[in-house]
Amino acid sequence: MLIQTPSYHEILIDGGPGNAVLSQLSEVLPFFEKTIDLVVLTHPHADHLMGLIPVIQRYQVKNILFTGVSSFNDAYSEFLREAREQGVTLYFAVANEDFLVGDTVLFDVLYPFTSITGQKFKNLNNSSMVITMEYGSFRALFPGDAEKEVEDIIIKEEVDVTAELLKAGHHGSKTSSSEAFLQAASPQYMVIQSGKG
Repeated sequence: MLIQTPSYHEILIDGGPGNAVLSQLSEVLPFFEKTIDLVVLTHPHADHLMGLIPVIQRYQVKNILFTGVSSFNDAYSEFLREAREQGVTLYFAVANEDFLVGDTVLFDVLYPFTSITGQKFKNLNNSSMVITMEYGSFRALFPGDAEKEVEDIIIKEEVDVTAELLKAGHHGSKTSSSEAFLQAASPQYMVIQSGKG
């Protein structure tokens, strides 16, 4: 997802499974716009990560927010290597970390509650960062691929997940978006990102 702020800052949340993100960005961004202020990698599965590698190579990415979990795959290693080579500032996600982009758009990490940098996960989906974006009274919720187990923890801890817009967890699959989580979020709109068919 590409978010453009009123002050012309660009935030990209995840990058898709291939390099199609480049053509999609070129359709939205002016040809002279080569800066992305913040890239958010919710978790290092290929369908979220692969597209970010050519983005880092093609654009001037200023900052990356990610969990830093341990994952032994070549794409993740390449992603981190490219980020370091390009001098991108890396931030490790932890709850209550706020990122003010411009003067009006706030990104707030809701989960993980504590640092999971360097930790191994049997199910990488449950290492997903859960983040909100706030602009005025508008609030959007991005739960990555976090599954019901994480949703239950968030609800149990009484984290405020209310949002006008919800990006459906795990591409709308049955492992996420439990009834309890949907009731807690109570969105007016939902975006489901999945392949055709």
